[in-house]
Amino acid sequence: MKIINDSYLGADTRYSLIDLEIPENFNKEIIIFIHGFMGFKDWGAWHLVQAYFVNKGFGFCKFNTSHNGGTVEQAIDFDDLEAFGRNTYSKEIEDIQSVIKYIDSKKANWNGHLIGHSKGGAIAMIAGNQFEKIKSISTWASIASIENRFPKDKLLMEWKNKGVRFVKNGRTKQELPQYFNLYEDFEKNKSKYNLESLW
Repeated sequence: MKIINDSYLGADTRYSLIDLEIPENFNKEIIIFIHGFMGFKDWGAWHLVQAYFVNKGFGFCKFNTSHNGGTVEQAIDFDDLEAFGRNTYSKEIEDIQSVIKYIDSKKANWNGHLIGHSKGGAIAMIAGNQFEKIKSISTWASIASIENRFPKDKLLMEWKNKGVRFVKNGRTKQELPQYFNLYEDFEKNKSKYNLESLW
């Protein structure tokens, strides 16, 4: 079974794209791959990663998070800046739950294994401890701290007062918004999102 560019229903009832491949010699283990900040499922060499694991008998699922800025129609460039700006860690955790349900609808009797790249590594660490289906977690060049990614002191207060800050995408040259609700979500879940406590 090989599914390419299907859609799943993620956080805030937003549809996003998903791929799932199950080889004939399936070992009942499925890797769920989580992309990083400003990332997407078809970035870089992720198709080669998929091919490697599938050739070893693993199922492989990669997907776009629901608020990564892409859409079902335009998944690579950032067409939906509002969605990107409204993204939070909690929404990406919810996306993992939705992806697990999606896989359940396509395949019975499987164990899940998370691989997260960069920011996706943080999501893997948090989600891997929340869902029984997940049996292992691997991180590739993961961020070491969520809190340390945020601005401090004066810059943090400026972000709070304005309600939005902007980060530049080096590939598309867009100025991408991040609303202050991203930080508020972190503060609300600070103990759960302390990555050092999850190592």
